[in-house]
Amino acid sequence: MNTNKKTIILVLTLLIVAAAIFFAYRIFLKAQNSADNQDSVISNANNQINLPNRANNSDVSDKNDKIGVDTDKDGLFDEDEIKLGTDPKNFDTDGDGLTDSEEIKLGTDPFNMDTDGDGLIDGADGGKFYKTDPLNPDTDGDGFKDGEEILHGYDPVKPDASLRLVSPPGSVGSINTVE
Repeated sequence: MNTNKKTIILVLTLLIVAAAIFFAYRIFLKAQNSADNQDSVISNANNQINLPNRANNSDVSDKNDKIGVDTDKDGLFDEDEIKLGTDPKNFDTDGDGLTDSEEIKLGTDPFNMDTDGDGLIDGADGGKFYKTDPLNPDTDGDGFKDGEEILHGYDPVKPDASLRLVSPPGSVGSINTVE
């Protein structure tokens, strides 16, 4: 077996192990928060609100005051999470590896694990694992979705001229190399 095949098998094995760990963690979080999630407020994900900057607000000094409480410690106050529809008792409402606050800052959807539909969850897509753009399904603009490139062992941030499309983008096995 040549080195290239060994590398691809190693990368695929690591991705499978990472996915298994991620989903096990998700199941653990759901079990832990299932009772809390039943009374959380759900609203339309498309509602846009301007979150107030309370960093220098003297009214926030009392920890028991409802204003300024961040139960899940994700960087968003509970009252803002209620307005957004995110769960104030779960730091990562959609379970994609980004806190609700990080999603708001990046512009990703806190209710969708894969905002740009490229096959990578936002937490992996937003720079924690790969340097891809979580709002662009094809970061390097070469015609292949970021998730496809990673699945097939290519760099999703660097266009590769040796790739050619053999079936429509988004289908499994659509990337081949030019010999």
